[in-house]
Amino acid sequence: MFDSPGAGKHCDLMIHTPDESEARLLDRKRKPVEPPRRPEPARTSASAAARATDWKFALVGTRSDDGDAVHLPPSPFDPTPHPAATAEGTIVTFTVDRLAYSPSPPVVFAVVDFDGGGRLPLELTDVDAGEVAIGLRVEATFRRLSSADGIHNYFWKARPVRRLDQRDH
Repeated sequence: MFDSPGAGKHCDLMIHTPDESEARLLDRKRKPVEPPRRPEPARTSASAAARATDWKFALVGTRSDDGDAVHLPPSPFDPTPHPAATAEGTIVTFTVDRLAYSPSPPVVFAVVDFDGGGRLPLELTDVDAGEVAIGLRVEATFRRLSSADGIHNYFWKARPVRRLDQRDH
């Protein structure tokens, strides 16, 4: 490789010293990551939550009069309530968002078909993104969705169904 005369004189130039931008990048990897600087989310509307207490706090949708369709969220045109909080469901499609800020990244969203009817997009919790698959059985769980001005907003998320023999003791 260094066949030409005087080639050895240039070997000391091959030693790489990080320039200023590389040094900042290396230093950044050692510092804790701070959340993105975005405006605080809007505060949760207490009046909107109060108007839909069955939906927000009990995951109650509606069933059509003929019984063919379940609506999640509830439809104002269907008077028959349809509780879904205790129903299990199946993931029909999902996405993993590695760019959105989350206290526990990545954010995993899935469309869930509930047993007994109803389809709803939900964020998944208590799950590793690598274990999510179409056909995975999930159940609804009431969790904190966001916080703004010290006020916490709770809503339904989904988590994988863990049978008694699968749970840690």
